[in-house]
Amino acid sequence: MAIILPFGSTPQPSQTPPSEQKPRQGSSRWVKVLGGGMIGFFLLGSLSFNYLDGWGSLPITGGLGLIIGAYTLWFWTQPWQVKLLGRLITIFISAVLLVLSSLFYNPFWELVPQRLNIINLGRPTAINLSYAIIILMFIVAIILALIHAKSREDSTEVIPAQSQKRYQHVFIDLNYIVVLLLGFMAFLVFMAMTPPKTPSTPSHTPVSGSIALLETALRPPAPAPSFTGRQGELKQLKEHLLSPTGATVGMVVLTGEGGVGKSQIAKKFAQEHQKHFEKIVWLPSENRSQIQKNLLQLADLLGLPPLSDSLRVRQVVSILSAQGGWLLIYDNADDGPSQLEGLLPSTAMGGRILITSRNPNWGQLQIPTLEVKTFATQVSVRFLNKLTSRKGDDDTAAQLAEFLGNLPLALEQAAAYIEQTAISYRNYLSLLRGANTLLPILEKKTVPHNHNRHSIASTWKLSIDKLAEQQQQPAIQLLNLLAFLNPDGIPLTLLKQIPNTQPHDPLAKLPQNSLALNDAVAALRSYSLIKVENEALTIHRLLQEVIRHDMDQEAKTAWGSATARLLKPIFLYDVKDSSTYPAALPWLPNLMAWFKQAQRLELHDPTALDIMDRSASLLRAMGNLKEAKSMAQTILTLKQKYLGADDLSIALSENNLASVLKTMGDLNGAKAGFERALIIDKKNFGDQHPNVANNQRYLALVLKAMGDLNGAKEMLKRALKIYKNAYGDHRSNIARVENALAGVHHNMGDLNEAKAGYERALTISTEIFGDRHPEVSRYYNNIAWVLQDMGDLNEAKKLFERALQISTKNYGDQHPSVALREDNIAGVLKEMGDLNGAKVRFERALQIDTKVYGDQHPNVARDESNLAKVLQKMGDLNGAKDRFERALKIDTAIFGDQHYRIATRENNLSGVLREMKDLDGAKARIARALQIDTAVFGDQSHKVARDLNNLALIRKDIGDLDGAKANLEKALNIDSRVYGEHPNIARDENNLALVLQAMRDLKGAKAGFERALKIDTRIYGNQNPKVAIRENNLAGVLQDLGDLEGAKAGFERALKILDNSYGPENPLTKKVRANLDKLLKQMASPAP
Repeated sequence: MAIILPFGSTPQPSQTPPSEQKPRQGSSRWVKVLGGGMIGFFLLGSLSFNYLDGWGSLPITGGLGLIIGAYTLWFWTQPWQVKLLGRLITIFISAVLLVLSSLFYNPFWELVPQRLNIINLGRPTAINLSYAIIILMFIVAIILALIHAKSREDSTEVIPAQSQKRYQHVFIDLNYIVVLLLGFMAFLVFMAMTPPKTPSTPSHTPVSGSIALLETALRPPAPAPSFTGRQGELKQLKEHLLSPTGATVGMVVLTGEGGVGKSQIAKKFAQEHQKHFEKIVWLPSENRSQIQKNLLQLADLLGLPPLSDSLRVRQVVSILSAQGGWLLIYDNADDGPSQLEGLLPSTAMGGRILITSRNPNWGQLQIPTLEVKTFATQVSVRFLNKLTSRKGDDDTAAQLAEFLGNLPLALEQAAAYIEQTAISYRNYLSLLRGANTLLPILEKKTVPHNHNRHSIASTWKLSIDKLAEQQQQPAIQLLNLLAFLNPDGIPLTLLKQIPNTQPHDPLAKLPQNSLALNDAVAALRSYSLIKVENEALTIHRLLQEVIRHDMDQEAKTAWGSATARLLKPIFLYDVKDSSTYPAALPWLPNLMAWFKQAQRLELHDPTALDIMDRSASLLRAMGNLKEAKSMAQTILTLKQKYLGADDLSIALSENNLASVLKTMGDLNGAKAGFERALIIDKKNFGDQHPNVANNQRYLALVLKAMGDLNGAKEMLKRALKIYKNAYGDHRSNIARVENALAGVHHNMGDLNEAKAGYERALTISTEIFGDRHPEVSRYYNNIAWVLQDMGDLNEAKKLFERALQISTKNYGDQHPSVALREDNIAGVLKEMGDLNGAKVRFERALQIDTKVYGDQHPNVARDESNLAKVLQKMGDLNGAKDRFERALKIDTAIFGDQHYRIATRENNLSGVLREMKDLDGAKARIARALQIDTAVFGDQSHKVARDLNNLALIRKDIGDLDGAKANLEKALNIDSRVYGEHPNIARDENNLALVLQAMRDLKGAKAGFERALKIDTRIYGNQNPKVAIRENNLAGVLQDLGDLEGAKAGFERALKILDNSYGPENPLTKKVRANLDKLLKQMASPAP
């Protein structure tokens, strides 16, 4: 029977005579020790070679090997069960080593020959030896397995003793050969697994297959001499590629749009960190074939044999994977991960990889990405100054940089033009702003120091061409649409509501469902042509220029009109009801971006014209007056050019432009525009058409603003008559005219007629719309106003609150109409003396308007001013001053510094400065207000009379009583001519009397106070708080005249009115009570 021995086993003593076993046993022990020592030497040597400074560690390695050899000797002298266990352990260790080797990017049989290079075997010898050893090892293992299997089948066969001995010797020798092979295999695997020394440490002598052979053919280009900024990006690259703790995968991708400077950053990083790498290789990577071509060039430099291209590429990747100390830069790998599949070496041995790409999608390879953004404006300014060698005009340089979107490549081309033409920043910016398209200007001059770089247009066209190659037509068509919208935010919801179109309509070429839209967006994003943030798309404005520049005129017009059709549903608000505007506000940036192109293209299709007409009103309501004026003028010009001067719709555009001019304070221009519209409508419709009445109503509002109240009143009466003849007594237009006419009566001081007119408007509107309609809310509000002026504060408060309730129900609690109602309630609370309640309401109104409009809107200025007034009443003069100044700043930014609203703000500031005893500051403010109102309204306006009143009071405080008297007499003369009997005249008489009282002209003062009291009593009735103020002032002068009883009666009447109107705790009530108490003490004192 044949006896088959396990690995490391020896013949049993019973099978062979002892005399024959001894020599064999002695030699076998030495072989065992040698085998064990070899295993220990190879295993530990591979580690110590890398970690203990190479061959200097041999004594330690040898000693440890002998220890392992002794252990092996002991292991092999144990009973057969232990020997069997030893064989199993040996096989297990071998399997573990093979598994560990498979964890690398490249198979073990490719790693082995590369790591052998480290011990300086020649490359052919290394390959042949390693392959031969591995093949031999597996052949022996197979033979032993077969013999072992055969022995088990023949286990009952008797084998002669001599044959047994011969077989035993063979088996023993083969076992030890296998042991030695396993030890050598362990050495190879550990050499492949252990990391190399740091890149900064010089490597071994260059041999075939070593990265030391890489020459300068693929060295990174130097960064541009004008390289500026990017310290944050360079720091992040350092953390990813050089930091021991930060480099988890040893790779990083710089992503960003074309022209943003990704390659420049990569070049700068390579330049700054050359010392950290043995070799840095620059691999242009526009496409996969170019990368493979560059890797084949590396194969030549590495001295690889002339095999097939694919095999040589794999060999290069394998060699680099097995070595460290290198940095590969794959530049412009814009097709993403698929472009580099199988072409990225492993970085486990210490190599590093830097990729630049427009494609941001690298998650599938788990490679970290760093987004390179456009320059910050201040960096752009430094960049421009460095390129042009200019200083001193940083403000204009900043404007230029922002106009070009802070894109480095665009700034570089702009600087080249500026440098070569010696043009100033300001003139170049004007040139760009005045151009219909920027590209011919930007690309007119080349970049002298970097002439090989792509231009802006070609940079982006490369990506668009790739989309075309991939047949991404929906994505390209989407790009065409985006070229006409806001580059900084195009809501995806807009692109999901494409209207039904005809096949020839450009909109029909767009993605027609959410899935297709997502695919198109993904395709554009993969080349960084767009970004997606917060459910909106962004696109660089210069990319938009490139897209439009490549369109012919017909395509531009088609896409411009298509964009108008896409936007139209958003702007179908009620032009006559500004409370419906807020829903369209978020879309204004896209509207304005489209309008800019529509203006250039002279779009005049019905949809485009309709959107422009509507949008002019929206922009006016938003306070964007310059844009509103531009839009209104544009559409008027387009209609006159393409529709003819007598087209019916021109009257509408004249009205829109006139409304903008009115809001801007150009009342004469507005009046002329409304008059032209009136002439057109009369010519087309006759004198009795409702369109004519509309124009008359608009014209009347301008006359009212100009102070021509009688002219406004007559114009509104004519309009009312036309409406009634056309519609009867119940029509919303009639309610609006009644409301406007009531407003004129209100301004004229005819409060009863004003109240009656507002009530008629309310009745008509309620019958038409019901009692919960926004228009009904407006009329409740106006009735409350007149009641407040009439002194019926409680009833006024009730109606204001009712108006608020209706507005809140219709619009929610964050709508501008709600803010207006809150303002009005706050006003009546302030007059009632509830200053804290008023402050809370004013603050709520300010919060709403700021949320809706932002902090630069006329409504916000109004809220700030109202809040300042209540703070002034509360004694917080510094707080009031800050609020008034804020309101002034907002209105100045919107209307300019010569608008009548600015005069109002200056008046308010003057009043608080007067209370703060800054009389010179107060006088300067009111002088400016007077100058503005005189310029806007003429020197006979009621606004001028107001300013003269306030100036007179300051002069009175200064002690210039004669000057104050002259100002007030002039104001009284103006108001008498404007109004006749009016509250403003009562104000003038009262203030003049105060000055006369200070001048000790007590009889003249008494007469003035009496006239003021008479006017206010006739207008407001004898229970109005304004009448109480007149009674108080008259009582004061009677006290000075010695008529104490008459003074006492006057103070008592005033106190009674104020008690009834405001209550006993109102500051004004307390002031009159103090006056009365002082008089009573005087009357109780004995006569001197």
